Amino acid sequence: MPTTEDVDAYTADYASRNPAAYEAYIAGLQAFVDYKYPEAEKAFRQALNAAPTIQWPDTAVPCACGNGGAGRGNARHSPGDRGEFPASGSGTEVHPRCRGVLFPPLCGCRQSYRDLIAAYPYELEARHLLALTLMENRQPKEAIEPLKFMAKMEPETHSTWSALGMAYLESRNLNEAVTAFRRYVELEPSSANAHHTLADAYRAQGEFDLASEEYGKAIAADSSFYFSQVSLGVLDVLRSRYEDAEKRLDSVVMNMRAEARQRIDAAFELASLQRAQGRFGDSIKPLELLQKEIEKERIREAWSLSIRGLSAMEIGDIAECRSFD
Repeated sequence: MPTTEDVDAYTADYASRNPAAYEAYIAGLQAFVDYKYPEAEKAFRQALNAAPTIQWPDTAVPCACGNGGAGRGNARHSPGDRGEFPASGSGTEVHPRCRGVLFPPLCGCRQSYRDLIAAYPYELEARHLLALTLMENRQPKEAIEPLKFMAKMEPETHSTWSALGMAYLESRNLNEAVTAFRRYVELEPSSANAHHTLADAYRAQGEFDLASEEYGKAIAADSSFYFSQVSLGVLDVLRSRYEDAEKRLDSVVMNMRAEARQRIDAAFELASLQRAQGRFGDSIKPLELLQKEIEKERIREAWSLSIRGLSAMEIGDIAECRSFD
């Protein structure tokens, strides 16, 4: 991969010399961000076939296959003729580009990215995708090393510090997480997300005043960043400021300008607070209010129904409880 300074010239050179490959690569990126992983994989393969020496699609193929569910024995993702990609080493060795589609998604992707890193030691995109794969597989400690290398190579890249901070936070290296997120804030002082993640690290440390300050900065940077409002509500609970917490969370639940997932987050936190206070009837209302949004999201629908059912049982509404069968 080119250095940051050379990327524009390199892209122009690649596009001018390999227009068909570049067009396929861009189509693959668009399909990938649209969650059309089989289409993305097909486009990235077309780019590799048109320009097999270009590294960009190398990392994209296993990423698309991993998300698309490719695995061992899945003929749909088999590269078919070995001549489709240039082999490395002996004629029986699987080329790094192919490994991500021949093995189960997570293990295969990890090995594919490691093979690319071994072949191209300064390939940062492969390290980035390796770290993301490890994080998705709940292996944050393993993600730290590739992210540290990236931070050393490109210390001005804010997204690397964000990812490194999250890896530290999820592995409970809280001091290191704060340091990484502070660097993220230094590079992106107007980013609501930067202040929010730093606040999360402070909250994990038990530094509630510092966390509150950073959540406030996140909201000041972007008034529509309601995730910080929800987190402030949780912080109010941790500080035993229950009335403030309920008002803050309820304001997000009722805010039609907030994203559905932000309102749902607030509804679950509010319901948890009310259940902890023994207000089971009240705890049903926020989840009931957002029933359609929760059903559309699908991810937390069962959780919502279980909370509503348990609360209905607590207040003796057996008929309501049975309605969730």
